[in-house]
Amino acid sequence: MSGLTFSPVKSKPKRRRIVVYDLEWIPETMHLTLAGTYDGSQYRSFETVNGLLNELLSDRYRGAFIYAHAGGIADMPFLLEQLCENRKYHIEASFSGSSAVVVRVQKAHGTKEDEWIFLDSYWLLRDKLDHLAKSIGERKTGDTWHCATFPDCGHRKAKEDICSDAPECGCPDLSSASRCMFYAPNYILEEYNRNDCMVLWKAISRFQDEILMMGGELMLTIASTAMRLFRRKYLKSPIITSPLLSDEIRPAYIASRVEPYRSEGFNLTEFDINSSFPFAMTFPTPGSLLSKEERRPYGGKDIVYYARAKVNVPDSFLPPLPYRCRRDDRIYFPTGTWTGLFSQTDLNLLEEAGGDILSFNECWIFEARTDFADYATDLYELRKNEKDQFRKLLLKYLLNSCYGKTAEGRDKSSLVVHPQYSMCPHDGKHDFVDENDQIVSTCILELFPGAILLSDEKAIPHEHVPIAAEITAIARRTLYQFAIQCGDDLYYSDTDSLYTHHDFPSSAELGGLKKSKGVYHGEFLAAKLYKTDDKIKSKGFGRMSVATFECVKRGEPFEFERQSRIREMARKGRIFPESKILHKQLRLDRTRPKRHMVPGDHPSTPWNVRQVEEKWVPEKTEKPLLGPLMAAGA
Repeated sequence: MSGLTFSPVKSKPKRRRIVVYDLEWIPETMHLTLAGTYDGSQYRSFETVNGLLNELLSDRYRGAFIYAHAGGIADMPFLLEQLCENRKYHIEASFSGSSAVVVRVQKAHGTKEDEWIFLDSYWLLRDKLDHLAKSIGERKTGDTWHCATFPDCGHRKAKEDICSDAPECGCPDLSSASRCMFYAPNYILEEYNRNDCMVLWKAISRFQDEILMMGGELMLTIASTAMRLFRRKYLKSPIITSPLLSDEIRPAYIASRVEPYRSEGFNLTEFDINSSFPFAMTFPTPGSLLSKEERRPYGGKDIVYYARAKVNVPDSFLPPLPYRCRRDDRIYFPTGTWTGLFSQTDLNLLEEAGGDILSFNECWIFEARTDFADYATDLYELRKNEKDQFRKLLLKYLLNSCYGKTAEGRDKSSLVVHPQYSMCPHDGKHDFVDENDQIVSTCILELFPGAILLSDEKAIPHEHVPIAAEITAIARRTLYQFAIQCGDDLYYSDTDSLYTHHDFPSSAELGGLKKSKGVYHGEFLAAKLYKTDDKIKSKGFGRMSVATFECVKRGEPFEFERQSRIREMARKGRIFPESKILHKQLRLDRTRPKRHMVPGDHPSTPWNVRQVEEKWVPEKTEKPLLGPLMAAGA
């Protein structure tokens, strides 16, 4: 790809037509009981998915944004099961993680206007529907209907399924939470479904009204909406960039610092940084590339640079620089000497921490821009003074989701059902002739008859990785500057928070540190897996009970139930709603932990960079050291 321009957007904003839908089914059997849709004026319910699809894929909803909350995981398998059987439509689904965030349905051999766009609204409003309802002055219908024999019917929700903020947030609390609503009579279920649809429609419509008033435009996700607002209102002039430049700088893009420093502790305090990434955006960010040199630049405030440099990080409890291991691609913060690509922010922090820059091999020098600083400062001031809960929530989403789009990857893949082509649709650039003189398209992988996985590299008009890499480096620096004040009295850090006995003055300022909560007992098993009192954070494991946490801690496998994901079903040859039992466990002996951990309330030590690159051999201790999370298989 040739050079691109990250440019302001000046076209007239569009007002989207909004339609929502919601499905109800029996969890154990995945049997559909009701489907409903609401377009702002009329609610309709159906007993079958085909009935719902006939309504949604009508002429009056062409071009509409059609939403379901968390629908890309939960509801879309029901729709795709039927659409796969109907060759009247061409379907293309784009994913983020396991969610089909955008599903485009087009009439076979139709025009671009013959299209319906299904969206997962959780990627626009990333919160529980209960909380969204409260923020707009509505109330989601609770799980108030109980079977006549409740709780003997057995339809009680598990503790881990209950919102940890209940009852303050308005979600059902443990005393009344049941799953009986799934088995309710039709007239009860329909009212429940109607309320969910209307709450979601009102929230998205309010979102659109607010973003239009701010000068932006409703896009497919919160991240793309935030980027469109930035390009419309805050990007003052074009930034010259290129895919090659972004690829050169991408090794310096390290998202955050997430580490346990001790295995457990008592009477801790959790501190949070106020809007860590918006604060990082208030500093100058890289604009167009000015030059590439072989020495450290002398420029001051008018430039930002990245350098390939040889560094030495001295022995300390809290080394400042990230290192990407060549063996497993994981991020560590080691001591020692190595050569890597670093931001100006990282190198300045290294010198402040007593480290040395031994040599500079090459430097990329950029103009310093304040466009993101203006964006973050304006939106933070609006949020700080805002009384309306929904508008505060919207501003929070916009502040946190914009900068990451500048590091969006170009490699895209989508699930295509009933494709209108059999060979490469990208002007044949992925076609080649194999040894049997057959034309093969490397961008197409057949999943089952009528369904393919299509891949391509697409130009991203807002891609400029130096921006995202600099913002995350500043956010890591902010966390480090607070954490280093704790000495070795540090237990865990996670992007913008830390656990310690150290007492900080509480601040309400942007980038300041505030006390979040006290913790009587904390257990920190691994990055993103820890328990504070009875609250558990468990990325990669879903919601986890205390009993399951104890199983994980002992290294024992445990089982959990979840809905099958669309792509994993497609690879097996058929898409349909299915619930499955999975087994996972924490494999303690497979990969090196982030630091050399010691059981109990004892400080850990960082690895040396040489150790990081050596093959990991766990030490023999009474309690094994903690490693990464790995699936044991279904």
